[in-house]
Amino acid sequence: MGGMTFLAFRFPVSLRAAARLFFICLLLLGFVFTSPVYAGQKGAPPPPDKDVTITGVVGKAAVDENDKVIAVEIQEDRSGETEYYLVNDDAKGNELLALVGKKVEVTGVVDEDEDENKILTVKSYSVK
Repeated sequence: MGGMTFLAFRFPVSLRAAARLFFICLLLLGFVFTSPVYAGQKGAPPPPDKDVTITGVVGKAAVDENDKVIAVEIQEDRSGETEYYLVNDDAKGNELLALVGKKVEVTGVVDEDEDENKILTVKSYSVK
C-alpha cells in the first residue's frame, strides 16, 4: 500500500492527491491575500465611479515657466490632517485653475494613480 511520509507521519494518500491538495491550498491562500478585504485600509480611495463630495481649498499643483498655474489640487482638512486631491486635466477640472486660494465644494469621482496620488475628476463644483 503506497503512501506519503509527511512530517514523520505516514498518510495513506497518493502523491497525486497530495499534490492536488497542495495546489488547492496555494490557490486559496492566493485568493485570501489578494481579496478586496484589503481595499478597506485607511486612506484607500472610494470605489471607482462612485461620486464623492470634497470641500477644501484650491491649491497650485504645478506652474509653468511664466508662473502660470497649469494644474491644481484640492486641499481638504480632515481632523487636522490635510488630504490632497489632484484635479484631473479635463474641461471641468480646468475651470478650477482660476480659483486658486478659494474654498470650493467639488463633486466627482476619485481614482488613484500608480504613485497612490488621489486623482479627482470633477463633475460639478461651487465656490464657498
